[in-house]
This record gives sequence, C-alpha cells and structure tokens, in this order.
Amino acid sequence: MRKPSEARLRLLAEVANGRVRRTGGPGWIVSSQPANGSEGSALRAALAEGWIATERAAIDPLMSVPVHLTDAGRDVLARYWPDWRPTR
Repeated sequence: MRKPSEARLRLLAEVANGRVRRTGGPGWIVSSQPANGSEGSALRAALAEGWIATERAAIDPLMSVPVHLTDAGRDVLARYWPDWRPTR
C-alpha cells in the first residue's frame, strides 16, 4: 500500500475523533459542515478500502449516522501518523 495523502490521513483522524457522519443521501458531514467534493471522494475511497465503516445505513436523506474507524483504519493512522492521538 502506498502512503495515503496528508488530507486523507487528516480525514481518518476526524473519523477517529467522532467528527464525521454519513448522511442518508450520497453525502458526508465533517466537523458539522457538509464535506466538499475532495473530502467526499476521500471518504468514499476510505470506505471502499475498509478503513472506515458505519454501523447502519441512514434510511432518510435528512438522517446521519456516525462513522468509525475499522482496525485497518487504525493501522493506517498508526503506521503513517504515529504521533497522532485522539482528542476525545
């Protein structure tokens, strides 16, 4: 695996800190704001890689559900950002 970009590592850290939610539509919320296009793409890629997951799907477009790191996501953070520590 090649090293994830700094932006993607930052988003994984946001997930680990509980600041990312998946909406019922195709969107994401990062730090209480709708994700921009590149953040959404990076989060979709992280989901496809198995680095992040949701416990359930949002069934309504106005609903949002928490996103959490998987063991693989924690491994990526530990490997490429060893000094990172959760804020909560």
